[in-house]
Amino acid sequence: MKNKLKTCIIILVSGVLFNFPTRAEESTADPVLAQLREDLNNSDKSPTQVNLIANQVKIAIDALQLQPDRNTWVTLKLTSALVTGLTVREDFTNSNPANESDPVIQCMTAMLVKLQSVIDIEWEWVDVPMNTLPPGNVPGISAGMSPDGIEDPDLRAQYIELREQNHMVSLNNKYQKNLRFYRKQILGSLKFLADSPQYPHWTKESVETRFGTSPELLAAIREYWQQEE
Repeated sequence: MKNKLKTCIIILVSGVLFNFPTRAEESTADPVLAQLREDLNNSDKSPTQVNLIANQVKIAIDALQLQPDRNTWVTLKLTSALVTGLTVREDFTNSNPANESDPVIQCMTAMLVKLQSVIDIEWEWVDVPMNTLPPGNVPGISAGMSPDGIEDPDLRAQYIELREQNHMVSLNNKYQKNLRFYRKQILGSLKFLADSPQYPHWTKESVETRFGTSPELLAAIREYWQQEE
């Protein structure tokens, strides 16, 4: 009964484990990750089964190709949920972040490293209009209109280029925001473990030591601590 209660607490606090893609979203998800989700849901939560799944999740994380597109969002949503979900392993209360051979902890580390590798630490949100306004003050021209409606070839070319620039900025805004969102989900799980007396080996210091594998990640962890205090 206590184990079930602890599992429910982890799920509720993290808000991640069952935050899986919808059926429509799953059609664009990595089939390997989708299968690992099913395997985890159907497992008996024993170290043997969960560690086998964790080893496969680690391979999947290493192979992730993160791009600013919808498929990446679905993949990150599923992968983040899997990484957090692995903590339901029945012996995880006795886990130690210093144990470099623990497959679940390896997945946590790999996920943070993967995300950090594509997070631009200098990025700032740049506002772009929802509909690009064509250059020039020409009657009949309106924001978001089709380039085909612009007769002047120079203005049309400028408009196409401006639309593409705004599109790329918008994509990068979403990309960097989502990367930080999923990093925050993993850091939230680590903070829960560090704050819970049920996990005696997990502390802020042990988390920083194990997961602060680069100056950027260590800074992100410490910034997260401060935000949540």
